[in-house]
Amino acid sequence: MSNPTEALVLSRLTSMRADLIHHLTEELTEKLPIISPRAHRDDSPEMHRERMHKTATRFHDTLMAAADAGWSLISFDYSWASRVLQPLGVTWEHQDTAITAYFAIARRLAEWSDEEDAALTSIEQHMRAEVQPAYTA
Repeated sequence: MSNPTEALVLSRLTSMRADLIHHLTEELTEKLPIISPRAHRDDSPEMHRERMHKTATRFHDTLMAAADAGWSLISFDYSWASRVLQPLGVTWEHQDTAITAYFAIARRLAEWSDEEDAALTSIEQHMRAEVQPAYTA
């Protein structure tokens, strides 16, 4: 899936996993609305934060798994998830927010050479290209 620079970037993202997930959780908790299948029971800020933590963790782990298995894993995973999440109100805009935030956070947490930053952009574009059809088809 990746060229040597992308492989290096993915390795660095793996080493940053805990920080990336922490910061993405915080950003998604702030930016995304509470969406709950049982709003009357679990729409508390604590439950929302827990869901955003799971979302951030799954995002990172799916990206890393796709680094080994190929981009089709992302397409498959998000296509499946969209069938469950769209009826709950999750949209492409929610997913795009997560993608944009993840890569912005990665850029804030570490210094990247121009070549590494281009690889980050390439990975981000691949991610977006694989996720968007699941929510806009």
